[in-house]
Amino acid sequence: MTDRNLEATLDEALAQAHLPALLMSLVHLTGDASLLSQERRPRYDFILSDGFDGGYSPEVQEDIRKRARAAILAHLGGKPLPPAPELPTVRRMMDWVAGDDIPAHYSDFLVDELQLSGVDTNAPNWSTPTLKAAAGKMKVIVVGAGMSGLLAGIRLQQAGVDFTIVE
Repeated sequence: MTDRNLEATLDEALAQAHLPALLMSLVHLTGDASLLSQERRPRYDFILSDGFDGGYSPEVQEDIRKRARAAILAHLGGKPLPPAPELPTVRRMMDWVAGDDIPAHYSDFLVDELQLSGVDTNAPNWSTPTLKAAAGKMKVIVVGAGMSGLLAGIRLQQAGVDFTIVE
């Protein structure tokens, strides 16, 4: 893909992005939690919209997309990711994008699901000879290609199990 095609594809994706989620990605990509300013706090109107634009003014929407574009291109150009955000920042990001405070007892779950440490604690561990042998003999059909079906496929692949997903 040429640089021009990449940039056009990126611009299309940014034009369609859910802006509150894009802003959280931008905080993670840049390490700049100051982006969580009051003017960028999403305002969800569940009756009139799906929150796609976060209720942001056109100027804030353009600023988020412009910053995200620059950060993504810099990362694709080799700029490394900053360290993973600390738990208080992750909490703030999750509350921010949800539009409400998420109960504190979900913190460990959220951090684990986001895999900010780079460790997948839910990955199947089929490393014993017995389990490896069993995985090689299994054939699984996953019914449904929704999120759960696709995630089941990922875990089966990680375990070395032959599978087919049908919709």
